[in-house]
Amino acid sequence: MLSTGSDMEIFLAFILSYIFGALPVLPLLAKMKGISIREDLHHALWKRGGILFGLLAIIWDVGKGVVPPLICLKSGLGFYPASLSLIGVVLGQMYPVFTKFIGEKGNSTALGAAGALVPPAFGISFIPLLFSAIFRFLTSIRLRGFKRGMKFEDESKVMPLGTVSYTHLRAHETRHDIV
Repeated sequence: MLSTGSDMEIFLAFILSYIFGALPVLPLLAKMKGISIREDLHHALWKRGGILFGLLAIIWDVGKGVVPPLICLKSGLGFYPASLSLIGVVLGQMYPVFTKFIGEKGNSTALGAAGALVPPAFGISFIPLLFSAIFRFLTSIRLRGFKRGMKFEDESKVMPLGTVSYTHLRAHETRHDIV
């Protein structure tokens, strides 16, 4: 059997992961540079805040995905609670309580957490980005049936959910003490 924490420890890990994911660091960085928080903050911080602010934004979001699951693993809670903390941190990124549930897409955070827990999930997470790149290329060369300026934005919202689902499924497969 795998070592797992009590139900209260697991619940607390999920809630603390959500709060950690919801910390409004990128909106604060954007406000420091006078950038509207209604934009894609990674892109806006990179373009208008400069390389330093862009790198800080990416490192923060990927890093905050890594920290809660690794803390769960290192504290002996086990893989299943760590995967629940992954869900918590990504939900915090996407629906942060501190900014009235208006958040980012959760891609960077999900990638960081998946890479920490299940490295194959890290690779699988790039599949929607690959399709997005292909579609953007096809629209840029105006291939028949693809009009310039067509939007393929929804694939970005699928990636964190797919990553979290795959990682949680792997955790469920490895947890043998669930009745």
